Amino acid sequence: MWAVGSECWGLCVPKRKSFARQLWEDRQRNKREKQRLEQARERHELAAQREQRQRRRDQQRERDAADRRQRHEVREQNGRDAAQKRQYEQILAEQGAARAKARTADVHTAVAGVEAVLTDRSRNLARHRASLVEAVDHGDVTEVGDLVQTVLESSSYPDGVSVECRTLYKPEAGELLIDCEPPRQDVVPAITGYRYIKTHKELRPTARKDADRKQLYGRLIARRTAGHPRDPRRDTAGLGRHGDLERSRVRCAPRDRQPDPTVPG
Repeated sequence: MWAVGSECWGLCVPKRKSFARQLWEDRQRNKREKQRLEQARERHELAAQREQRQRRRDQQRERDAADRRQRHEVREQNGRDAAQKRQYEQILAEQGAARAKARTADVHTAVAGVEAVLTDRSRNLARHRASLVEAVDHGDVTEVGDLVQTVLESSSYPDGVSVECRTLYKPEAGELLIDCEPPRQDVVPAITGYRYIKTHKELRPTARKDADRKQLYGRLIARRTAGHPRDPRRDTAGLGRHGDLERSRVRCAPRDRQPDPTVPG
């Protein structure tokens, strides 16, 4: 029995591992654990890197969206500024055009005043016709001259045309001499009008041609010197005695020359 038991005991008791094998197994376990930890750390780092990249992408998207909003706001503001600038320039252009139109109208009024010199002569003389006829019939030289001078000085003249004149009636010669100061050269406007230059934001005058200006001044002189009355028997704007007033002469000269009204011009 003992022998059998001894054999059975030897078969049932496991063999003890050697120290070297245990040490190797411990090292293998440690190595696997280290690998597991390293893999876990790598997975954690990869996840952190992915999360960081995602945050960066999100931040970049937010910055891009903010940039787009800012650019859109800038475009809208630029559009509003451009619209306001166009509106302002339109207002300036309209105001400039209105000023140009008003100043051009003033020029036309001045030219019309030059063209209308002594157009009211007939109406003024008609009011004094009876007195003129009576003065001529009686040969009242002084009365004739005073009446004619009053009529001429009461006529409409533009600025720059002197209303002063001197008259001398010669009944024996049938002449009426009128001495007056010539109008200034600047009575005729040197420009034809104004126009608004939008690019320069200024009014620019349009010069009148010298030939046109001389022609207007010549017509003014002609009207000034033609402002003498005629025979009232044939013209309600004139005077005369049975047609004895055959002609009248007008002299226009500067006052510093002091022409003699008794000398025909």
